[in-house]
Amino acid sequence: MKSNCERSLIPQRLPIIGNLRDIDPEIPIESLGNLADQYGPIYKFSIFGNTTVCIASAEYMAEVSDEKRFSKVVARGLAEVRNGLNDGDSTSL
Repeated sequence: MKSNCERSLIPQRLPIIGNLRDIDPEIPIESLGNLADQYGPIYKFSIFGNTTVCIASAEYMAEVSDEKRFSKVVARGLAEVRNGLNDGDSTSL
């Protein structure tokens, strides 16, 4: 993988609703894929002030998930849930 990431693009946003019109409620996952096709493998969008960064590439996702290079912070509440449920997909460390 390249050491420097290609510049991410940000879809045009409207005031207040942000990118809401870019997401088709009938096919939301496909809509996110369409945004990735248009803006690249890493992009961010905003809906009602909530900004989300999307990583639409397995290669980049593996890079940011590399626990040798990045640490994972588990909120105390989630850590307590993990104690009760043992390891699971949503609570594993």
